[in-house]
Amino acid sequence: MDMVTPVERPTQLLGALRDSLGAAAVLVGPDVPARNCNDWSASLPQTPLAVIRPVDAQGVADAILTCRQAHLPFVPQGGLTGLCRGASPEAGWVAISLERMSGIEEIDHASMT
Repeated sequence: MDMVTPVERPTQLLGALRDSLGAAAVLVGPDVPARNCNDWSASLPQTPLAVIRPVDAQGVADAILTCRQAHLPFVPQGGLTGLCRGASPEAGWVAISLERMSGIEEIDHASMT
């Protein structure tokens, strides 16, 4: 029988994710930047439980799996330029920021992508 309380489980899973992705990839508490609390909408900012900043697609998949295992709602964040709260977290949510995924891996000249 699992004796972990519901509050401890997200903390443990986020800690395990920090161990696998690196300390710079999982920000919690006072380390959560203000920019991740809202998009450009005029709504009031909400501080997420955590900001996960993976550097590759596998890190995004790991972040989503961790949130699902912990029953944590999450919101993806790209450039945070939206005006309709599509990237704004609610309190207790996790923001999955794509800000560290900024490199170009391949250019396909034939399809111009």
